[in-house]
Amino acid sequence: MSYSLRNTLLLLGMLIIVAACGTYKIYYGYRDAISALEQQLQVKNSELETLRANNENYNKVEARLVTAQSIWQTMHKRVYNEENSILSFAYFNTFASQFDSRISFKYRKNQIEPVKNNITITNTYTLTGDASFLNLYRFVWKLEHYSPLYKLDELEVEQLNENNEEGVFESNKVRFIMTVRGFSVEQTGLDEQKPVSEKMPKSVLSNPFQALIQKELPPNRNNLLDADKATLLGLIQSAAYFRDNTGRTRTLRIGDDVYLGKLTSIDPDNGTVEFTLNEGGFLRKVTLHLEYKNKIK
Repeated sequence: MSYSLRNTLLLLGMLIIVAACGTYKIYYGYRDAISALEQQLQVKNSELETLRANNENYNKVEARLVTAQSIWQTMHKRVYNEENSILSFAYFNTFASQFDSRISFKYRKNQIEPVKNNITITNTYTLTGDASFLNLYRFVWKLEHYSPLYKLDELEVEQLNENNEEGVFESNKVRFIMTVRGFSVEQTGLDEQKPVSEKMPKSVLSNPFQALIQKELPPNRNNLLDADKATLLGLIQSAAYFRDNTGRTRTLRIGDDVYLGKLTSIDPDNGTVEFTLNEGGFLRKVTLHLEYKNKIK
């Protein structure tokens, strides 16, 4: 055997011995340590997946929170921290004392203790009385549209077949029974939200409890545009511009209320608008032309 071959075999044998010793040392000497590290790796991977899931859930919850806050800040209803019969009676009586929604009513709370449902607390009240139909309509409108949260659960209306103190039969007087529910939430700060500006209820063209033919026209209490005294200044496809009898400029769209009726048509091509008026039971069409066209004619 040559010298170089012998050295090669010796070197190869030493490498095999070193590799075998290293494998033995790693497999048997560090087996427990490797197993512990693998378990730690599994735990860390599991924690990482949990953190990723929590982060995803956090983003979803944050998005829902932003949406809920936006809805709450823009909604026109507000909820009392503590709603009770005294507070609600004062609120109802405020409407009942106003000239355009004046009603006479008796007031009763329907249950002794409030009803709790999840986070809301409700009380139910029954109001019975009589009023003109239009005043009752405005009372209900304010109850539904003004900012404190009340819900009208039930309303019964029937015509009163009685004469007034002067012995004259009033066909527009009605007797009513309504059930109203008030809400509150046990969370501070909710009823501190600023209410939106309260609007006037829309006018009613027809009254089912009133005679079809009226002797007198109602007053223009809401200061609506008087079609007979208005001047058409300009119009576009969706709106018309008027000057009323006081010189004030007004903008109306189809369906908007005017004194005794509504704006029912806008015709930019011909420069005209049309109103439909209910004058004591008689329907009448009023057409206005653009002011400059009238001058040309």
